[in-house]
Amino acid sequence: MEHHANIVPWQIVAEQTGAKVVKVPIGEQCQFDLTAFDSLINSNTKIVAVAQVTNVTGTALPIKDIVAMTRAKCQAIVIVDGAQGIVHQPTDVQDLDADFYVFSGHKLYAPAGIGVLYGKLAILEAMPPWHGGGKMVEKVSFEGTTFSQLPGKFEAGTPNVAGALALACSIEWLDQYPNSELEQHIHQLQQLAFDGLSQLDDIEIIGFQPGASVITFVMDGVHHQDLATLLDQQNIAVRAGHHCAHPLMDALGVKGTVRASFAIYNSVEDVERFVAAVKKAVDML
Repeated sequence: MEHHANIVPWQIVAEQTGAKVVKVPIGEQCQFDLTAFDSLINSNTKIVAVAQVTNVTGTALPIKDIVAMTRAKCQAIVIVDGAQGIVHQPTDVQDLDADFYVFSGHKLYAPAGIGVLYGKLAILEAMPPWHGGGKMVEKVSFEGTTFSQLPGKFEAGTPNVAGALALACSIEWLDQYPNSELEQHIHQLQQLAFDGLSQLDDIEIIGFQPGASVITFVMDGVHHQDLATLLDQQNIAVRAGHHCAHPLMDALGVKGTVRASFAIYNSVEDVERFVAAVKKAVDML
């Protein structure tokens, strides 16, 4: 169920080190298969990398169970891709107990190109810098270089100051509102969309997760891009394609899907227009 961003980097590492990337099979109703996961991890496992929430179906993974199982069986580092989860789930990294937690700022309504990497202090202190440049050093000489204290040693070069300020503003803005109320609003919109699309005979909803922010679907005999184009012509913006999740598309047995994502700025009227636009597209096709 992982986004390519949580697959491709590990494939590169595996090529460099001789490690092997092992996938966990998808369970029923697009759920994470804890039993399969438990059978796959062992003393050779070095890294466990999982999404907090998948970007295609909105499945929320049982992160605390995954961490606990990992701790019980091996010394692997646990990395959580929180890009899709951070905006929906209040995240206490100490309670989660993952070794690393990463997310993208634009999922919190900040600009693109800024994000956050949290890591446990002892691990970060033990890690060498992964690239070099200005700002991340205390002293440079041809005899050797002394690196800055955390987090400086990992932040080479000119920082994205504007992006960091914008991300901070976005977080402060979101913190004004109770997360439970925002999520209730989004879940209401998702359910309305599900109810509307369910009445259309030619529409198949893929891996629907009640209480998520997305609804993903296909139309029998129609390419997902064609359906998205007809929606675009009605001023409905959706995502169509593989959603940077080729392995999940393969597991689901589809070439791609159409995905509608609901956010806190959407309204009931938006959903009604969306469903009406899909119905019109179905009638046209």
